[in-house]
Amino acid sequence: MGKILFAAGMSHVLDSRRRALVVAVGALALSLAGTLAFAQKPRDAATLRLDFYAYGLHAPFAYGVEKGIYAGQGIDLTILEGNGSGATVQQVGAGTDRFGFADATAMARLVSKGLPAKMIANYVQTSPLAIIFFADKDIKAPKDLEGRTIAFTAGDAIHQLFPAFVKVAGLDKAKVQEVLLVPAAKQTAVMTGTVDAMSGFYNVQAAVIEHETKRPVRYLRYAEWTFAAAVAFIAATDSKEPA
Repeated sequence: MGKILFAAGMSHVLDSRRRALVVAVGALALSLAGTLAFAQKPRDAATLRLDFYAYGLHAPFAYGVEKGIYAGQGIDLTILEGNGSGATVQQVGAGTDRFGFADATAMARLVSKGLPAKMIANYVQTSPLAIIFFADKDIKAPKDLEGRTIAFTAGDAIHQLFPAFVKVAGLDKAKVQEVLLVPAAKQTAVMTGTVDAMSGFYNVQAAVIEHETKRPVRYLRYAEWTFAAAVAFIAATDSKEPA
């Protein structure tokens, strides 16, 4: 029927409200797909590499595996966690994974260098990329990031775009200390005060941090302060097979 290979301990990302959303999305998918006939026929094995550890935006994919939606369409899908959009797109381009869920700007940058990957679906219309921090840090504009410590994941979309963010926002990059951490560690670093801020999605990590610490959280959205919004997407290897 397919597999979901998520790291242990990440189920907290989906609270009861998100689980309710998953059920609603899944019910809609089932109604659109109609009654699925689970015929005993060979299925095409495929992997979907996520951009990071499992979080709310990935819920519909997991629901599809759990309910046999992909299996009903002849797909034996395995969902794997990622380590940043850049790494995900590279794995897709190298043929390690058939599909990837990643940021479009990360894909564009790598494709411009010859990576054989393509965008096949637009999943998020406005980029959620942001710099996230507690409200009491008194950060109101990009310039306020000077003298601060920010946690990034090397190679992910937010880190790749940070030089552009710095240039457009008029920051002195030399006054911003970057700390490179794996995705899950960034959130912990902010909550423990190890860093002042982190790169992440304002509609995911910001809400989780606020919920777990009971402290107000704020963020600076890349799309608001700098350039046109990027989109999240699903990428497939550039092959002759139909997407």
